This record gives sequence, structure tokens and C-alpha cells, in this order.
Amino acid sequence: NNFEYRYCETVDSTMEEAKKQLNNRNLCIVANQQTDGIGRRGNKWISPQGNIYISFLINYDLDYKNHFIFNAAITNSVCDLINYSCRIDASIKWPNDIMIKNRKVSGIMSELFKKNSQTFIIIGVGINFNSSPNIINYPTTHIKKYNKDIDKNHLIYKLTELFFSQYSFIISQNYDEIILPYKNKLFHL
Repeated sequence: NNFEYRYCETVDSTMEEAKKQLNNRNLCIVANQQTDGIGRRGNKWISPQGNIYISFLINYDLDYKNHFIFNAAITNSVCDLINYSCRIDASIKWPNDIMIKNRKVSGIMSELFKKNSQTFIIIGVGINFNSSPNIINYPTTHIKKYNKDIDKNHLIYKLTELFFSQYSFIISQNYDEIILPYKNKLFHL
């Protein structure tokens, strides 16, 4: 799929690391820990060792008004990963939280930026795999609570595989294959 894969033990943020390593190829950055994970509205994403932190940097010239298709594609992929690994239907709490039984298990971030007149999108994913933070008034959970035997590296590979399947719909501009499943997973449509 013309992606370069890089693993880092610890980074400030996989999204920021992707920007630092920008070249002419698409990138997939995976880390075991983030020291300065990015959450929505400038919030920090708590990122201890052992959870899944992954960003895809994609060199794709897509109109700004259509960039949400990438967010929907990765969100579908994470929901399918949760269904696969936990045997529980995951749902989406608009705009970027993935939930298991009303508890947050994952968050999605996307950012568009230009460099040398080329548009890039970075999609960042944090998945509570081994542990989940205690957040007042916002219950969280993690995958190991539902499947103690699942292997983290296998899930990272599976997530990448699921995303590339969704990505093929973007390349072929078959957006309904992404949007319709996305809408079916939304809490409140």
C-alpha cells in the first residue's frame, strides 16, 4: 500500500513524529508510549506504556471539505478491531470516541497540513489495550478487560489490515462503503 512502517518505543506523539519523518511515502508510526499525546480541543491523551498508539500520515490530495472520509475510515477500522478482539459491538460517540458499553476505549484525531504545496493528512489513534485512565465523569475501559489472551502486536497488524481495506475505498472514491457503516455505528444519529 506504499506505506513505510516505523516503530518507536517512546515518542512525544505519533502524530508529531509522523511530521518529523515526513518524506515522499505514506507513513505508519507505532509507539509503545507517548509522553505528550494529543487529545481533542488541546487536551492531553494519557498514554502509558502498553497501549496502542498509531498514526498514519497520508500524502493524498483531497479537497478539505472531504477530509472527514479518512476519519470515518479509521473509525470504522477501530470499531471492527474492537468487535474482532472483544466480541462486543463497538459504537462511535461523535465526533471521535470509540465506546464499549458506554465506556471509552479509543480516540481518533485527524489533522490536515500543507508542506511545499502538498496536502497531507495525519490520522492518530489511541487504543486502551492494557489499561485505561480514570477520568472523572467519563468512564473508560480497555481491551484486555474483555480478552486477556489477545496479543497487542497482532492487533496492531489487524488494525493496519482493516484500515488498508477502508483506504482502498478512498482510493477508488467508493465513499458509501465507508460512510454507511460509519453511520450505523454512531450512538446518536
